[in-house]
Amino acid sequence: NTKLDLSASYAFTGTVTGTPQGLVLVHSSSSSSSSSSVTIDNIFTTTYSLYYLDMTFDRSDTAGTYMRLLKSSDGSERNSNYYMTNHRMHTNDTTNTSDSDNNVSTFYFNRGSGSEAGLDTRFSAHFRNPMGSSNTYMNGVIYGYHDGQNAHTSQHLVGHNDTEEQVRGIKFVANSGNITAYNIKIYGYINA
Repeated sequence: NTKLDLSASYAFTGTVTGTPQGLVLVHSSSSSSSSSSVTIDNIFTTTYSLYYLDMTFDRSDTAGTYMRLLKSSDGSERNSNYYMTNHRMHTNDTTNTSDSDNNVSTFYFNRGSGSEAGLDTRFSAHFRNPMGSSNTYMNGVIYGYHDGQNAHTSQHLVGHNDTEEQVRGIKFVANSGNITAYNIKIYGYINA
């Protein structure tokens, strides 16, 4: 029975076999420049059918933020046929709020995405099948400040775009004011 000395250095000369698992970083960007929108193009490919996005961002006001998918054919925004439900909880209230949007022009993060309280807004989401020939699905969680409630809020978002076409990217847009800083990482799931 051979024991390895964990304080020693070893060289590997073999071949790794098997099926790789896990996440692969496909995009990473950050900025502290103020802009009304952030576009992340050419991130979705046929290599992965499931993607994970992790993002923090700051806003110049407490208005909402929306997200649109970018068409694979020409990179333009898909501006119709979004369906989403949004369940929202506030830190100063035990009342939960639910919204649903049917056949609208965007995935809208509601007014809970402002950064007025000096806290970054956190957003994470999964995107299913963006480069497939059927609907693209999104489910996400956002945590930020809600100006109308004067409190922090968390939201669970689930939706899809029912236009059956490939999409290659996403665009985040400030409803008013600017996105003043962001840090975005996007991963593809291996063998999802």
